[in-house]
Amino acid sequence: MSFYHYIPAYQILLIVHIISFISYGEIVVSTFDGLIDAVKTGNPKDTILLTDGTYNIKNTWSIPIEKEGMVIKGQSGDRSKVIINGRGMKADGHHGFWINSSNVTICDLTIQNVRNHCIQTNINTDGLNVKNCVLRDAGEQLLKVPKGDSDNPSENGVVENCLFEYSAGIGPQYYIGGIDCHFSKDWIVRKNVFKYIRSPEDKIAEHAIHFWSNSENTVVERNLIIDCDRGIGFGLGSSGHLGGIIRNNMIYHRKYDSADRGDVGIALESSPNTMVYNNTVFFEHEYTNSIEYRFSETNNVYIANNLTNKRILSRNSGTATLECNYENATANWFKNVISGDLHIISHEAVNIIDKGVHITGLDNDYDGNFRPNGSGIDIGADEFFGTPIINKTENIIYKNKTVLFQNHPIEINSTSYTSFFIPFSDYMCISLYDISGRQIKKIYGQYTTKGFHTITWSTSHITREIYVLTLTRPSNNTSITKIVRVY
Repeated sequence: MSFYHYIPAYQILLIVHIISFISYGEIVVSTFDGLIDAVKTGNPKDTILLTDGTYNIKNTWSIPIEKEGMVIKGQSGDRSKVIINGRGMKADGHHGFWINSSNVTICDLTIQNVRNHCIQTNINTDGLNVKNCVLRDAGEQLLKVPKGDSDNPSENGVVENCLFEYSAGIGPQYYIGGIDCHFSKDWIVRKNVFKYIRSPEDKIAEHAIHFWSNSENTVVERNLIIDCDRGIGFGLGSSGHLGGIIRNNMIYHRKYDSADRGDVGIALESSPNTMVYNNTVFFEHEYTNSIEYRFSETNNVYIANNLTNKRILSRNSGTATLECNYENATANWFKNVISGDLHIISHEAVNIIDKGVHITGLDNDYDGNFRPNGSGIDIGADEFFGTPIINKTENIIYKNKTVLFQNHPIEINSTSYTSFFIPFSDYMCISLYDISGRQIKKIYGQYTTKGFHTITWSTSHITREIYVLTLTRPSNNTSITKIVRVY
């Protein structure tokens, strides 16, 4: 007599889930030899945690990552305390990490002082995530994605919240760059800082961010680029790029006393169907152009809402639609140009505030703040959130209206501010409600004279959600509202 034991399907699924969970382990390492052993013997999707310390690269040409989905992470989360240190920018050939598998994550650490690249992938490497890292002092490009003979691009990479820099304020040679990606598709480069990618030679360095060799649909947004020979490039000569968006970036270059090879801020070369909007480019060097669109292959391009003090120019028969760009910015409009802080602080910037064109998908600025704050989109990377600028015409418009200006997205446990205009003097209240209508916080409540007012308030004890901000006049039970996001 045979006996068959029936296991319900849901129990099988549970067992599979538990087995899968157990198989994705964590490996803690504290030495370079331990790191090499972990990446070689670990399983796909394992997380290798590096304790705080310096890991000197020795007896190898790279740290090879060849397991699908492996995560290499600084255990403390402080990228300055976990340092992968190479043998020098002019030593024998070696990289930091060599990525030879897809869906690999590198985060919360520093990679520095290597002969070739801090991170290099193989061809056709998908899903690379590099987050909260420092890539510093490489003999060539700091992050490199090569092109081979394969018909398959490297897809869906994300580089976010990283610092790319040369600590001496200049690189070791001209053949250097920040992110240099060939034949890459659907990458996102977001919220990074690039500093001092400069050539000491007569030839200029490569871009801080460069996608070419038939790359496509790259999104480059909310990055800060300071004193780099070239800023952002899609394509180079006939080696082009298709589509993509460049938006909400700040790019600054000072004038150096010695020979300065500073070049263009944003360059499209053989890059059709690309959108370039709401970037701020401010140069103090002698190069005359901030944004260039080059070659006849560069067509069906849209360039709008960019703020600069240099020209936006077609070269070599490139064509584009230009709308609402402003080329006469002055240094006093910005918070601190020498540090690359191109946030608008001056009320004199009346030619760019609320003067931009609305663009589908443009709902935030360099800081992630909601757009628009006032009656229209601001030109440039920063949406101005100071006391509203009112000229005579706008005073007439607001004369008999109560106006609550759009609040920007706000961080928990920080300070926010809100501006409003009232055409009368009366007791006014401002409160924050959740989407169910429950009052979360009373922000303001006092007698208020007519005119414009800006208040500050604490976001402590508020969770990450969508809220309704309400300005109320209790004497006649009227109110106006704005939607705000806490993140």
